[in-house]
Amino acid sequence: MDDVADHEIFGTTANENLGYAGRAAGDINGDGFADFLVGARQSGSAGPGKVLVVTSHRYIMTSPTGGDTWNVGAEETINWSGAEPADLWLSVDGGNSYSLLAEDLGGEQENQARLRVPHQPTRFARLRLTPVADIVGNADSDSLFTIEASIALLNLKAEPIEAGGVLLSWQTDPGPADLAGYRIDRSVGTNQWETVVPLTRETTYQDNNGRAGMRYRLSGINGLGQELLLGETGFGPLAALAAWPLPYRGGMLSVSFLTAGGLGGSAAPTDLSIFDINGRRI
Repeated sequence: MDDVADHEIFGTTANENLGYAGRAAGDINGDGFADFLVGARQSGSAGPGKVLVVTSHRYIMTSPTGGDTWNVGAEETINWSGAEPADLWLSVDGGNSYSLLAEDLGGEQENQARLRVPHQPTRFARLRLTPVADIVGNADSDSLFTIEASIALLNLKAEPIEAGGVLLSWQTDPGPADLAGYRIDRSVGTNQWETVVPLTRETTYQDNNGRAGMRYRLSGINGLGQELLLGETGFGPLAALAAWPLPYRGGMLSVSFLTAGGLGGSAAPTDLSIFDINGRRI
């Protein structure tokens, strides 16, 4: 026994004497639990009174609701009413079987719990609350919801910066609010990559050392630390010769170019020359 009410009943008007009389009514709605009749003898403008039929439930789960999508590794919130401490269970097969997620939750009239979504992707998820004590009364989420493991890449692009470098920007679903973050790798040669950003929750990155021909890989990291390669992009097409920023107005000018290797893949000398608009070599 504790000092927290299991259920509260509220009237609709002042001085209606709600609770003046009450009695058990049996199982009116056939859900397996006894219902109650509660009288309010002064209810109504002329005071004719009324009787409320109060159905009893150990718990009433208000979230998640049908059609919700949870992302693996994200933190999600479960809300319910019912003061009896409860264990929380998850089904991934529409309610045919359940596995324990958390123990001894709640204990108040209105309760909330946050949990890290496990790696159990399904379109047939359902939650269940059961009493910690050996008493009857469960509650299931009212309909199925989805647990999603993938991260959808909506947009990924690389754009040159006038002062030099590359600006990366991207969008994903889910976004950074439901992820641990993103990792960015940059190409340093054929099939060679280096990590330039181990973890960020931003959706842009300015690489001041970026140049034409470089490639970038974006990976998403969920709340469980699991990584998923999302996409790859680069600063424009790989050109035989490129210079930026253009038009050139002074300051640093970046130039990239392709050259042919020597026999057997050996190094070969390359001559890079700059000419003015009249064709004279500078």
